[in-house]
Amino acid sequence: MSEEQWVEGLPEWEARWNEGRTGFHRSDVNDKLLRHAAALMGGDPSRVLVPLCGKSVDLLWFESQGLSVVGVELVSKAIASFFEESGREVRQHDVDGAVAHTSGEITVFESDFLSLSSRQVGSVDAMYDRAALVAVTPDVRARYVAQQLELLRPGGRLLLVTYDWPVEPTKGPPFRVPIDTVAELYRDAASVELLETIDNTPETEPRLADRGVPWSQEGVFLIQR
Repeated sequence: MSEEQWVEGLPEWEARWNEGRTGFHRSDVNDKLLRHAAALMGGDPSRVLVPLCGKSVDLLWFESQGLSVVGVELVSKAIASFFEESGREVRQHDVDGAVAHTSGEITVFESDFLSLSSRQVGSVDAMYDRAALVAVTPDVRARYVAQQLELLRPGGRLLLVTYDWPVEPTKGPPFRVPIDTVAELYRDAASVELLETIDNTPETEPRLADRGVPWSQEGVFLIQR
């Protein structure tokens, strides 16, 4: 898939935000991040990147931990909502052709993640991917992973949350990412460690019952560049 085709997905995501179809958004800090923050922060990072960040309050949590935070989001409404709902004043500025929105120690690039360069983003010690890899269509996944590893400094750490459920691989988002495929996806990383597996049923995850899906499985990984 070309970069142009990747960006053509923007109208669908804009429609989701405009129509409030944002079931992937959580109003509290992600529990998996809290459980495994020590593993991610073990490298003593100073700067964390969150791709496809939406209006995640996890950005605020990272800032509260003393980190400089970089988010990347293609939908302008999501960015505006994040700063409005957190009650923060924001300034816009240009970083080598990319629009950046900054408040305090948080900067969100209004950009296609695949088009950003390390020159624009700067040094990244840590990366957090809760709902980004699973939002990427399978034919773009290899490019997305390569971009993650390109932007993460050598020795840097990535906390990755995957999602799998019994649908066709091309149906989504979320697109299924089975746990046993992660090591191959990140084969160019120095290490891939499975930290946790979560098995969900319609009783524990009501959205499965709404969709008539019998199960889902999440994996939490620590990946080192």
